[in-house]
Amino acid sequence: MNKIIEILMERDNLSKEEALSEIKTTWEEIQDAIIEGDSDQCEDILMSNLGLEPDYLPYFLGIF
Repeated sequence: MNKIIEILMERDNLSKEEALSEIKTTWEEIQDAIIEGDSDQCEDILMSNLGLEPDYLPYFLGIF
């Protein structure tokens, strides 16, 4: 997750709090998609909310 915070802070000039807020909103949407059985939508959510490619999904999910 720290990598994503760093990217958002550098690329989008966000404060740490703003980056965390964006991440929280995105995480909630991803959780909803998973609960609804639409895990394929997770990549789309990551791209539309944070502008990150699907390669970053493992970082977002805490795998790395």
